Amino acid sequence: MDSDRKRPVSVADDEDFIRFMQVAREDPELQKRLTFVLSQDDFNRQSLLNTWLADLGLQNAPAELRRVLTYLLDGEVAGAALQLLEEKTDKGGLS
Repeated sequence: MDSDRKRPVSVADDEDFIRFMQVAREDPELQKRLTFVLSQDDFNRQSLLNTWLADLGLQNAPAELRRVLTYLLDGEVAGAALQLLEEKTDKGGLS
């Protein structure tokens, strides 16, 4: 993420998060993993995400990826993301 870019005011304004969700809808393995994680109750979802984030940190994954995954720790964001993943992908895009 460029340091010149302003930090988004909300998740919906975060271009990295929007792109991540687009990729998740297009990639069957990522969609399957995210759907599983997001389908859990709050405690288990947060535990799985924190483990995933720790693994990504050890792998020196891009900071943007780790940042967008932290949004999913929030129950409302996770619920909206799960709904998006479960929509039929033939509707085309995030619009």
